[in-house]
Amino acid sequence: MYIENYPLLYKCVVGSTAYGLNTENSDVDIKGIYLQDAIEISCGRYVPQLNVGKDEVYYELNRFLELIAEKANPTLIEMLFVDASDVLYCHPRFEAVLELRDRFLTKKCKDSFAGMAIAQIKKARSTDKMMNWEQERFERKGVLDFCQVTSSTITGSMGFMTFCEKFGYDQTQMAVAGLDKMKDCYELFIDENRTYTKGLVSSFGNESNELKLCSIPKGETSFGVLYFNKDAYMTHCKEYKLYKDWIEKRNMNRFVETEQTQKKVDSKNLMHCCRLIDMAIEVASGKGLIVKRPNKEFLLSVRRGEVEPEELIEKYEALVKVADELFENSKLPECCEVDMFELKKKVRFSELNF
Repeated sequence: MYIENYPLLYKCVVGSTAYGLNTENSDVDIKGIYLQDAIEISCGRYVPQLNVGKDEVYYELNRFLELIAEKANPTLIEMLFVDASDVLYCHPRFEAVLELRDRFLTKKCKDSFAGMAIAQIKKARSTDKMMNWEQERFERKGVLDFCQVTSSTITGSMGFMTFCEKFGYDQTQMAVAGLDKMKDCYELFIDENRTYTKGLVSSFGNESNELKLCSIPKGETSFGVLYFNKDAYMTHCKEYKLYKDWIEKRNMNRFVETEQTQKKVDSKNLMHCCRLIDMAIEVASGKGLIVKRPNKEFLLSVRRGEVEPEELIEKYEALVKVADELFENSKLPECCEVDMFELKKKVRFSELNF
């Protein structure tokens, strides 16, 4: 059997289907391992990975072994532990790797499994924030939304928009001039008749990133000082761009509205976060790598948004510390002790033919 002219060693179902956590909207993810000729590799024509489709990826044997032995890559180690029903093809040569699968479980799994879970927690928090910006009608703000006005006629400072509303001015009736050695601070002038000013920003205010400076006629008296919080404005612009990009790329099937908070969260992300930490604890406890999840009903309830996300995240953040302690005291080796040279030789030069 071949994949794009390379001999295929192994092919299996991975992801939600392999975990037993798939739904009617789930894709079937496939991963596999192929063998590239050693002469091709030595001639600099190495192909470490083949992406056959959106949900189908294959790794060259050397790359696969490197990622599971040196990086303890969770999604690849799992390939060796999927249920027999999820194995779509296995060449006899690859049995040599499967026989050693438990020896790829090392203390490095702490950083890979639990580390990935921590990353998922952070992603869940930021995604929750983005999802619920919609409820707050998150809008693109302009430069003037980040300006404050101070004057002898004002107690303290006042937001620019509030200032305009209170005094009945419009930004087209104002002009600013820079103040020396005062970053982002400007003298503010009122030109009610618009004799010399053309306003503080262009008519397309939300597309302007700077205030427009103006030549002030001699004898004009400034109304006060205008401060433009440029750092806050630039942060807003970056967040808004991230939000717009996310809106375009998000998969709405992944989001559910939780019962208690009515906030939308990426429930699939949370489910896999819980799964990763559970699996890390099982590995550290000497139970091996259990791919088909025994607590699938609980995990699917997380997927459906039936568990309060903040409470869930707090619980699993505490379990990360439990996993750390279990790994610290486990009998697992610090790193993979498999003789990789001998293993590769056994797979590559077996008497069995493809």
